[in-house]
Amino acid sequence: MVPDLPTIEWRRHTVTILIRLLIAAYGAWCVYLLASECFAPCLEQLVTSPGNANLTMFNLFGTVVYRLPFIAVLFVFLSIERMLVRWIVPVPPRELGCPKCGYSLKGIKSPICPECGANLGR
Repeated sequence: MVPDLPTIEWRRHTVTILIRLLIAAYGAWCVYLLASECFAPCLEQLVTSPGNANLTMFNLFGTVVYRLPFIAVLFVFLSIERMLVRWIVPVPPRELGCPKCGYSLKGIKSPICPECGANLGR
């Protein structure tokens, strides 16, 4: 049976929420990586030896550049979110059928359904 439009909308809404939760979790992981590997050691080095600020900034820049692919993947996921949802929950092709019984009316020229006798009003 072909799902109706409200069912498809509900499924797409549910999949959208799940994809956004996954993207948010991935983004939180990226922020955690940056914070734990980049900012915490740099702040610690600044506090312990304030004279080496140049070395700290170099470490900070190097770690951020090292993590740029992870951040780029995050933005790719954000940009293709709708395409993912439409790929996961496609709208089935509309098949010409009787509105009363659903009988396929392909190739039928008559204004009456051969299955149930409903007037199709063609």
